[in-house]
Amino acid sequence: MKRDICGPDDVVLFVNEFYVLALQDPLLGPVFAHAITDWTPHLDRLYKFWNSALFEELTVTEQSISSHSTLNVDRAHYDRWLLHFNRTIDTYFEGEVANRAKKKAAQTAGLFLSRLKASGS
Repeated sequence: MKRDICGPDDVVLFVNEFYVLALQDPLLGPVFAHAITDWTPHLDRLYKFWNSALFEELTVTEQSISSHSTLNVDRAHYDRWLLHFNRTIDTYFEGEVANRAKKKAAQTAGLFLSRLKASGS
């Protein structure tokens, strides 16, 4: 039986394992490889984001949306991102917080997509 996401160590696990999948993906891998040159600060921001989102109810900010605005991505990228995110969560976890993580990821992807559409990209 899997357990629920309980704290920072679990967040590090799912973020890291997500990127194992995403970097191997032929659609997402090149986007990440091009956009991220220094992985340590990127991963640190994601650990903080997901810890806050899951345990402190942080919402996505305009700054986090705008930081993705220069990427050459579309709905297919966000759909694939969400597929890998959910697959990662489901591989390691189950429970209330795991479900909250998947819901927050879907909301985040939806916000990014709505912004993408609004900007005409």
